Amino acid sequence: MDELDTFKINVGKRIKSLRKSRGFSQENLAEYTGLSVNWVSLMETGKANFTFDILHNLSKVLNVRAIEFFNFIPSSHISSKKEKKAIMTNIPDNINNSNERQEEALRYESFGRKLEDLCRKLNIQVEDIFPILNDQKVLPMLRGKASEYDAVFRLKQVLDSEAWIVNKLNLNAQPGLGDQDIGVRHRKTGIEIIVETKNAVRGSMRAGPRGKKHQVPHFKVKSHRSRSNLNQPYNDRYLMNEFDLIISTPTNAMFKGGTVGENFELLSASEIVQILYDHYEVNDPLALVDAANKDWRFVEPSAIAEDVAGYRVIPRTPFVLLKDDPNWQPLARIQATLEKILTAKITAARKKPGHN
Repeated sequence: MDELDTFKINVGKRIKSLRKSRGFSQENLAEYTGLSVNWVSLMETGKANFTFDILHNLSKVLNVRAIEFFNFIPSSHISSKKEKKAIMTNIPDNINNSNERQEEALRYESFGRKLEDLCRKLNIQVEDIFPILNDQKVLPMLRGKASEYDAVFRLKQVLDSEAWIVNKLNLNAQPGLGDQDIGVRHRKTGIEIIVETKNAVRGSMRAGPRGKKHQVPHFKVKSHRSRSNLNQPYNDRYLMNEFDLIISTPTNAMFKGGTVGENFELLSASEIVQILYDHYEVNDPLALVDAANKDWRFVEPSAIAEDVAGYRVIPRTPFVLLKDDPNWQPLARIQATLEKILTAKITAARKKPGHN
């Protein structure tokens, strides 16, 4: 075996390790990158050639710097300045280690200045900012809002930017108006599709065998309003047509309910935790949470709606199967559903009186 073969095997092992730490199967990675499953398998075993374009694409999907694919190379193996120059010449500038360290330092400096400015604006002592963020009244709201922004980030990753614009809608819920988190606007038609983010119910992950409704691993999503509406027969439930899609992750369902403090504890049931480890192909809590954070699913409200007092409404806490749910789909498949919703909106607009 020559040095090139050894190099390809080591890169392949690194790709496999990063894939598993993100909770992706080979099928997931193939789907997200546009590669075939066979090609991913060959690459991870060092049997396929790869280009920096492929590694750059992999780095975006796995959310790592491309240089991470090469961190198995000890500096002692680079015997000369000429060899080091040859290696660095073949690595694009955007993954050059020294350049990235400098850029990272600049980002931290910029972040620090912005944080100081924000504290000054809000009359907060800098040393108090983290105790405030970890306050038990603030933290749930912060996590809920953070999930909305993460959903925007993930949507931008999977959607064709030439066809769709993803916007965070900072709208406060008002009487008579819908609650809107994210707007996905079609560039050509200007039609906007409303996406609502909802967190899983804390501690709701269940193994399944003894469940009343489902005998497979599942969790619940909190899909009702924060406030009751006693003037309506459906109370705090959303009407089916208030938004076009709901998206969520299983993360909150893995944490114990009722715990105090900024550190969230995983469920104590070893059976459930092992099921989650096996599902995401990881073996430690941090990797598990990281994988679940990326496991966004979406559903069309009509697929889970129920009848309440003559209204079609979204259930307060609908069930989601951990694997192969017939209604909740992986985020990577959302573009086809957006196109279907877009077609339906165009058709409905044409049927309105006065449409030319």
